Amino acid sequence: MDVLGLANDPDLAGPPSDELPLREDFLKIVGAFDGRAAGLLRVLLTKCKADAPYPDQLVAIEQLGRFVVAGPSIPAPGSHPALARLELLVLALERIPAAQRRFQETLSTVLGNARGVKLFGEIGLPNDKGLWAETTDRLARRLLPEPPALHEMWMLASKIIRSVDDLAWLGPSADPLLHRLANVGGEAWEPLHAAIQDAIGLITTRIAALGMSEAFRTRTTVGAIRESPLYQLTRVKPEEMPPLIEAAREHLDRVREALEDRGVSIDVVYSLDSIERGLSRIELLLPFVAVDDDIEPTYEIRAVIAAIGRGLVGGRSFMQLMNDNLRLLAR
Repeated sequence: MDVLGLANDPDLAGPPSDELPLREDFLKIVGAFDGRAAGLLRVLLTKCKADAPYPDQLVAIEQLGRFVVAGPSIPAPGSHPALARLELLVLALERIPAAQRRFQETLSTVLGNARGVKLFGEIGLPNDKGLWAETTDRLARRLLPEPPALHEMWMLASKIIRSVDDLAWLGPSADPLLHRLANVGGEAWEPLHAAIQDAIGLITTRIAALGMSEAFRTRTTVGAIRESPLYQLTRVKPEEMPPLIEAAREHLDRVREALEDRGVSIDVVYSLDSIERGLSRIELLLPFVAVDDDIEPTYEIRAVIAAIGRGLVGGRSFMQLMNDNLRLLAR
């Protein structure tokens, strides 16, 4: 029997107990020439159990994520090794029904029991604490252990993406694989839609609050608050946001022009940066919630992972904090 035949063999696909194929058969099905990486992947998929305690399921997803971004070395001529490991995972999920069921059930439990609003709506975006408060927070996080946050997606993501090197594989060649992973995960990804909707609501609310401050209002020609596109973003559906985002950017341009005429305000400069970055994040997230968007979110998947990943890594860096603040002060 050839490899494709093995993939369709019901005995190897796994009985209702979701037992995975034996190691040798597993390697043949996924077409692996590197037994070390494929063997480890089989072990990690074995740890995905629907009846396992929630903390164990969290660890299973974390370990699969670490396998992709920083797993065993694997031959990948002309490509990044992480892409080869991601393809190995996708192939196993596509070709082995038992592996797919284990992955979907574990992922669905983890995402369904974790909050994602901070991951999508705060990580990688400026905060309103100020330089000193943010420096103190980062110092505390470096010296003191993080409190348990089992029900926060950002904590899970931070355990997967630990350094900027873990993002080196994110290029255009990753898009097809990420799209296939999204498809093979099926409805297990569904909790992310609600989290992204909440994150968009959080970002638009913060943008409106920044834009309604007195220092900001006195540097714009808009009359009533309700006429401001920054405020209107909080009142519309996701599919109605793109034209308002463009109007908001024009609004920001007028505020920048007013800075030259009426004097520079550090608060306004920081608010402009926060609003612009918030608008960019909303644009990244909209394809995942807009009901009339027929474009498959392939590039957007990579862009969101990159934005959040850089935010997770940069959120631990004092150098990044200083660079961001010096960049704004230079304006």
